[in-house]
Amino acid sequence: MNLQKLGEEAYRLGDLAHDYAKSIYNLSEKCLMAHSIRSVQQFLEDKGKGKHWISIMMASSERYLGRRALAFIQPNQTEIFVDSHVELDHQRRGIAHELGHLLFVKFNNSVPPSPMRIDPLMEDVCKTFEKDLCKRHHVFYCNQENLKRLLFQTLDDYPTPTD
Repeated sequence: MNLQKLGEEAYRLGDLAHDYAKSIYNLSEKCLMAHSIRSVQQFLEDKGKGKHWISIMMASSERYLGRRALAFIQPNQTEIFVDSHVELDHQRRGIAHELGHLLFVKFNNSVPPSPMRIDPLMEDVCKTFEKDLCKRHHVFYCNQENLKRLLFQTLDDYPTPTD
């Protein structure tokens, strides 16, 4: 490959890298509770429950009885359906609530949640988990020192993307 073609290819791939970064960044704003989901997966594995895949799917409220979220828990996989019509805050809290159900199914042999069967005690327990986890996130992000830890200080000299 001659130098001109190599330069053109490098430029094309550089543009593609910017496009990928922009797309991933835009999606990351919608990655509801991604760190918590990954942490639950790691916690299950660390505690001897094996690998467990957790996926989030957006759904309409009519299909899921107006709930913020609903989990379908299987032995090695959980699908959490989230109501796309509720506010982002409620979507995140709904995911946290369903993660609570997953933990109690895995560690306490509770019955998986079902649209047809609601256990008031488990709902209260998972609501406690939801509020506690979300409040911890809230407190973390309200602390300026924690926000500094999330920044990429080594990129201060890199130009800010314009699109």
